[in-house]
Amino acid sequence: MVQIMLLGQQHLWLCGLIQMIKSHPRLTVMGQGGFESIGARIARGEYPQLLIIDLTCEVGRGLGMIDRLRKTLPEISIAGLVKPSSQPILQRLIDIGVKGLITPSTDEEEFINLLLRIARQEHAITAALAQALAAQQLPGQVSDFQSLTTREMEVALSLIEGKRMPAIARQLKVSPKTVATYKYRIYDKLNVDTEVALLKLAIRFGLIDLETEVSQPSLFRSLA
Repeated sequence: MVQIMLLGQQHLWLCGLIQMIKSHPRLTVMGQGGFESIGARIARGEYPQLLIIDLTCEVGRGLGMIDRLRKTLPEISIAGLVKPSSQPILQRLIDIGVKGLITPSTDEEEFINLLLRIARQEHAITAALAQALAAQQLPGQVSDFQSLTTREMEVALSLIEGKRMPAIARQLKVSPKTVATYKYRIYDKLNVDTEVALLKLAIRFGLIDLETEVSQPSLFRSLA
């Protein structure tokens, strides 16, 4: 039996995932909740075999948590739930140890098969994301954001999400001065000088999806 925890803030998505996981005889949910609650459970020694992290919002925070988990608990397999527009961070997620990448548009059969493979410590990525990842390797497709370290990417994503420096400092457990240092290091590497310019660059490289989704993700069609 594969024990799974789900971490994230999008409770509707998590509820849909939980129903599908519970419907499979080889999968079970041992917990779900936000970053703090799941982090506390893992700190108490409640280790899942597979951890699914919702990276469709608070991407920077999720990136940092994954990096820390992989360094302290490498035996836990991690799957990231990402937006289809997340191409610039896909390779970074793989580089820091994420075993699987899934989007909300993944159908139920593929979703379950991916989870079973990820739980066996295999790399498993949806077909659509695999194509996006391959496209990143083509000449002229390298994102400026790939020059950032993982911590710099975490800060950059948090800034792009609209978080202020004091909030980012609390998230990273560092001083606001340290965050400011990261911020201007990011500006230097990306050749921008304002948060507006950073936002425009994020839009250019697809870190922000400006299109509004009007249809329900297919992950939940079977729950209707």
